Amino acid sequence: MTPTIMVKMTVLKIQVHDINFMYDATGTTTGMSITLPFHKTHQTGDIKPYFLWVFHQLEAHLCTVRATSEWIIASNIMSSYLFHKIASGDHVAEANIPMLMALTLFSREAASTSTSSNNGL
Repeated sequence: MTPTIMVKMTVLKIQVHDINFMYDATGTTTGMSITLPFHKTHQTGDIKPYFLWVFHQLEAHLCTVRATSEWIIASNIMSSYLFHKIASGDHVAEANIPMLMALTLFSREAASTSTSSNNGL
């Protein structure tokens, strides 16, 4: 499994309680911290949090902090996985299951596309 896929799988397993938003004195969001309960190199815990800061307004469309905050509000996910599995009919699965199967299928399709395009060389 490639390192990129491992990182994506880690991100897909983030739960809402792993995220803490930070605010200034006026109540404006300044950043967020993500504390992962697991990591490939620290499987027993003791992982330092990752800090992400809000981008300038001109780069708001690239801002992970804003996107995460807006996703939590729009999805109304208050607990469990931040990214739920998508069930048939494009509905969010009701069970507390992370969105890992979709990544596995996407990775297989990408690999087969890459292999078939390389066969034509």
